[in-house]
Formats: sequence, structure tokens, C-alpha cells
Amino acid sequence: MSEALVEQPKTEERENTQLTRLPDGKFVKGFTANKGGRPKGLAALVREQTDDGKELVRLMWEIAQGTLFVTDTYYDATGKERKVDKEPSHRDREAAIEWLADRGWGKPSQSLDVTSGGNSIVIVPFSIPPNEVSGRNN
Repeated sequence: MSEALVEQPKTEERENTQLTRLPDGKFVKGFTANKGGRPKGLAALVREQTDDGKELVRLMWEIAQGTLFVTDTYYDATGKERKVDKEPSHRDREAAIEWLADRGWGKPSQSLDVTSGGNSIVIVPFSIPPNEVSGRNN
């Protein structure tokens, strides 16, 4: 297959032209589809904004310790705005501890029995003569 089937634009023209591909879908030699390089994804942005995750760990540690207070705003019966500092609930603290443990030591492996319906599986040892394994009967 010839690469000359699709006219290749000059370098200056490439920035403002549509992607140029060969009939088989491959890019024309020397043409790049992503001249700016790999774009930063969400994971890279989160790492950058959280000091490589350290801020997330600090936040979860404060929740786990019960030292992070959240200001909750509500309106009383007269319509007056009230603010109250709330400490993390027991459920929030447990979730933070689990989050920290999962990232510090990894999630524990879990198994699920999907074949025996909860019944014991009986393993029966047997052997196959070598000539039957290869499919030959000599």
C-alpha cells in the first residue's frame, strides 16, 4: 500500500487542517495527531492539586480522628440563620479509617463462590494416559 494515496500537508498547514490518514486508517508518515503531547488527565490534576495525595490523606486522617468539624447552616422557626459545628459521625470516621487502610495496605482479597452454590466441592484425582492427552491412540 502506498503512502502517497493521501496528500500530506506541509508542517505549517497541519495545525489548521483535519487529521490526514491513509485509506487503511493509519496516519500519514510524519503526521502527529496530538502535537501538544498527552493531555493531563483527571488523575494527574488530582495529584497536582492535592500535593500527590497528601492533602487527601490529611483530610481523611482528621475525619478518622474526629477533629475535622463541618459548619452546618440551618434556619430556625423564626427564619433566623443558625450555624452549628458538627463533628464527623461514627459512620464517617469508620469510612475514613477504611479508606486510609485500603490505601496504606491494600484492600483485603475477597472471594466469591460462584460455582458450587455453597456446597462442598469434591476433587477427584484421575490420570490420563499420555497418548490420550495428545489425541493419538498408538
